[in-house]
Amino acid sequence: MTDPLPALVSRHRLLAMPDYQMVSVHDGGGPDRGTHGAISRSTTDGAGGDEHWIVIACGNSTVGVGFDIRIRSTEPPFEERGEDAGFDREHRFTVRFFEAELVVDQGTMGSAAQIPLPCQGSYGVRVRSWNQDTVMREGEAIDMQASEEDWDLDFQREMHERLDGKEHYALDLWPVVTNAPVE
Repeated sequence: MTDPLPALVSRHRLLAMPDYQMVSVHDGGGPDRGTHGAISRSTTDGAGGDEHWIVIACGNSTVGVGFDIRIRSTEPPFEERGEDAGFDREHRFTVRFFEAELVVDQGTMGSAAQIPLPCQGSYGVRVRSWNQDTVMREGEAIDMQASEEDWDLDFQREMHERLDGKEHYALDLWPVVTNAPVE
């Protein structure tokens, strides 16, 4: 008999637009506590993090990226079945949320979502990605064809929009220490 999955506290699905091919995840206090090292690691590994934030390097700046954010009661088991099957990469981080809020940050375009967390404190975060390299290649092919055939910008934007959500990420978060409930 297998253990049941950790209780799903909340689930949030959204589309975010990368800024400079990046989307970051941090608490409501903003990304200012994060380090440049997280950005550097994201460009080589696909995602980078430190104790204050996670930076995800996306395949393209003009294509919306899907996110499935699952807040859990405890660490989820490793599974690769159902909707979690076939991921390209997996990263794990521990992030401190000084505020009981998770922000999906699109940089200069503002936040894509502000998601309440059960409590402030440290959370384990598992990031899984799908189709990052595929969307990068397909987006570049659209841009090359647009240049060669002198497409108008509206048509080029329509072609990019067809890729919206193809690159997507699942973020599982769970408390790693006893946290005080938010009052």
